[in-house]
Amino acid sequence: MCTATWRKRKLLKTNGLCAITGMDPPLINQTHARKEKVEMSNDNRVSEVRTSQQEPEREQRIFTFKATQLVWLLFGILEVLIALRIGLKLIGANPDSPIVALIYGVTFLFLFPFTGLIGSPTVGNMELELSPCLQC
Repeated sequence: MCTATWRKRKLLKTNGLCAITGMDPPLINQTHARKEKVEMSNDNRVSEVRTSQQEPEREQRIFTFKATQLVWLLFGILEVLIALRIGLKLIGANPDSPIVALIYGVTFLFLFPFTGLIGSPTVGNMELELSPCLQC
C-alpha cells in the first residue's frame, strides 16, 4: 500500500502506480543515486535522413496495373450483360423495350459467332438461349 512517509520522502514518483497495482513501490538507496551531466557533441546527434529512390519502371507498372484493372472491369460488365440477356430471354422480355434492346444489341456483337451452333428451346415467347453459355 502507498504510505504517507513514502510520499514525503519522494523517493519514487509513480503517478498512482502503487494504487493501481496494489504493491509497495521499490525503495531507492540514495547513497548510490547520483546525477551525471553528459554533454553531447555534434557527432553523437541523431538526425532523420530521408532518401528517395528513383524507380524508372514505376510509372509503367502503375499504367499496366490500371490498364489491367480496366480490362477486368470491362469483362465483368460484359459478363453481367450476357447474364442479363440470358435472363431476359428466359422470362420472355419485350425486345421492343429500349433497355432490353440495348442489352440485346451490345451483347449481340460478342455472341454473333456463336448463334446457330446450338438450338435454343422455346416455349411460347420464352427462350432458353444456350449460345452465350458456349462463350463462357
